[in-house]
Amino acid sequence: MTLKNILLPAAIVLSVSVGCEQYDDSELSGRVDDLENRVTTLEEQVEDFQTRVDEFTQLINQYKNEARIKDFTEVADGYMLTFADGTTMHIKHGGLPELSVVFDNESQEYVWTANGEVILDADDKPVAAYIAPEFEVRNGVLGYTLANEWHEVSNGEAVGLIEDVVETDDGVNFILSKGGTITIPKVGFRLNIDYFEYGAPAGKTVDISYSLTDDDDNAEVLVYPDEGFEVTNTGWSLQVKLPADEETAYSGKVLVMAVNGNGATSAKVIRFGALVTEVTSAEVINVSRHGGLVPINIRSNRPYYASIQSDPVTFIPPNWLFPSEGPATKGPREDVIYYEVQPMPAEMNEDRQATVLVQWSTNILEEQQDVENYEQYSIKKEIIINQLNSKDIAVDKPMNNDGNLYEADNGKTLRSGILDGGWTFENGGVVSHGDDDSEIRLGLNGISTGKGVLTSPVFNNGVGLFYIQYSSIAPSANRRQQIKFTVKCIKQSDETEVFSQEFTQATQLQPETKIYEETMKINCSEPCYIVVYNTSTKTESAGYEGAYNFMKIISAYYTSYKAE
Repeated sequence: MTLKNILLPAAIVLSVSVGCEQYDDSELSGRVDDLENRVTTLEEQVEDFQTRVDEFTQLINQYKNEARIKDFTEVADGYMLTFADGTTMHIKHGGLPELSVVFDNESQEYVWTANGEVILDADDKPVAAYIAPEFEVRNGVLGYTLANEWHEVSNGEAVGLIEDVVETDDGVNFILSKGGTITIPKVGFRLNIDYFEYGAPAGKTVDISYSLTDDDDNAEVLVYPDEGFEVTNTGWSLQVKLPADEETAYSGKVLVMAVNGNGATSAKVIRFGALVTEVTSAEVINVSRHGGLVPINIRSNRPYYASIQSDPVTFIPPNWLFPSEGPATKGPREDVIYYEVQPMPAEMNEDRQATVLVQWSTNILEEQQDVENYEQYSIKKEIIINQLNSKDIAVDKPMNNDGNLYEADNGKTLRSGILDGGWTFENGGVVSHGDDDSEIRLGLNGISTGKGVLTSPVFNNGVGLFYIQYSSIAPSANRRQQIKFTVKCIKQSDETEVFSQEFTQATQLQPETKIYEETMKINCSEPCYIVVYNTSTKTESAGYEGAYNFMKIISAYYTSYKAE
């Protein structure tokens, strides 16, 4: 089965043009109706995109998990599939905006691309295709969130996701519109063994469970071990005694073949190695109040299970953390299991915590038979998930050092002052905000007379996430200017930088109505502080001095690294 360069381009743009000429009042109602219809259409298309990308992600998961199709039916808008485990899937015709899937040789996974570029997560790793993007509209612009990053959809040609589906006697072939085929077999005779490599000490006996799918009364399981291996078939498991010599034990193999009464065969090769039971993710994972997908990375060649632990006092599991669909994986390799963290309720202002327990029970026969000491052979590792209440930064209340609120003057006067919570600013400006300019916001100056700087107090519990939403204050686009700023996190103890990232918005400055946002995973566990610098180097335009290089901060928040 191969999956080749799946291209899923499409795009949708909602544009509303407003002219300067006098309009006819009698047409106002029709225009409003037309706008409402466009918005409704956009919302429907967003919902449709989300449905189809979720379906495609499910298909990737089923393909990766070596699923089998029990029933296949063509319907008016696509195909209905029923899998051997009873799950159903509705694959619809249609395309997706600019997204593609390609096979990544390094990770051996199918990964998402946008406009031909592989999408990377915060750790610069490709985002696997079994994670579904989330489509939404922000400020009238269609986009999607993937790996906690927001991507706007650009113009592109819409094409079908699946060009054709061909059913054969053995399976179903999904032929993709830009080339490549996903083949999922139908339910048939099959030998099931969880892992292709099992970790065990040399000289010990490994108990390996197996099962048969769609077998008959005449089905047999035959075993062909390399020299030095001893195998006992109990009828539901294989007890494989490894050679005492480690080199022989870890270089040899056992071939297992199942044959049914019709002569159909299914085989697996089992190898052995040193035991690997590692959680390679951080022991403590912090998530903002907005929630999101939490990956836990596990490297293992022994069967394990992960479970969300109940509260030790109430014995009730948390109602805000849920397992999320991910791929079945075979060891030894880095597995990824996912948990979905629900957003905090609006009225909630306290941190909350949950524990995920990863446990490996022994599959060494000699240890299983040692009943009195059985528990000591179990390996357990805990991962703490903290959902931290975000602390808003009061950029809507810039004050002088005496605590008096500044008035807006569109950034014409450079000011220094304070924000609630101990934040300070230099070379800032106060600008109006909102549809009726009734609100104010802090801005950071960008001209050479003084670069704007916003500095936080020291956070004793460290910093997890930092989020900023911003825009220019320019009335129109200007190709000579651009927003450019840097965010740094500095450790208090020795004033070293633990985080630094520069942001530059295009070569042509966009007007004030164009809003940007950035989310940074700083993850500093020690006392530290944040500094935001306006680093624009562009030349000011005559008549607009300061306006084009000025950065308005619309909103910002941070989370602590440690629960408070």
